Amino acid sequence: MLKLTFSICVLLLSLYSYQVQAEEPVPSGFNWDNWAKAVNTNPCRWFVDSELAELLGSGVQSKATESASSSSCQFTAADGTLLLTAAVRSMPSSNELQHEFTAQKNQIEQYGAKRFEYVTTANNAVTAIMRNDKLWLSIFANSSSETVMLHFNGHPVMRQSPEQKTERKTRLLKFADAVFAKFSF
Repeated sequence: MLKLTFSICVLLLSLYSYQVQAEEPVPSGFNWDNWAKAVNTNPCRWFVDSELAELLGSGVQSKATESASSSSCQFTAADGTLLLTAAVRSMPSSNELQHEFTAQKNQIEQYGAKRFEYVTTANNAVTAIMRNDKLWLSIFANSSSETVMLHFNGHPVMRQSPEQKTERKTRLLKFADAVFAKFSF
């Protein structure tokens, strides 16, 4: 009897969860087709060479990497200096992605914009959060049912001057703005 009751409860919770996800409103201005184009393409193929040269400088080289949980692209300068890594990361469940989003959001709400800060996006269809000390930019679709996020890394170097660190952050944000514009989110 207990086993049957437990099974019925699990079934009801599953149906409720499915119904809640199905009823979730689509964010205003959000285009799921464009999001899918971005997350289903390796970041090395987001821009053509001329666009990359404009964003990251001439002679930029890119190296694609694929795994079961991510698709990433490492961009380097002509001299081999690591400029930026862009990745599409997949989480096992939407709950895990929401946990990551909530943890970053809570950092801002509890401590202000010192370590983490919101980054303005083109039409507010996604939420972008920068971790300043590591130059990590996490981009989340405004949907509690999504399991994929974008993650950009500006690769800060400890012994760089403040000007060089500012240059890295500026490059990262310029790249992110270009992604927002290209995919309209």
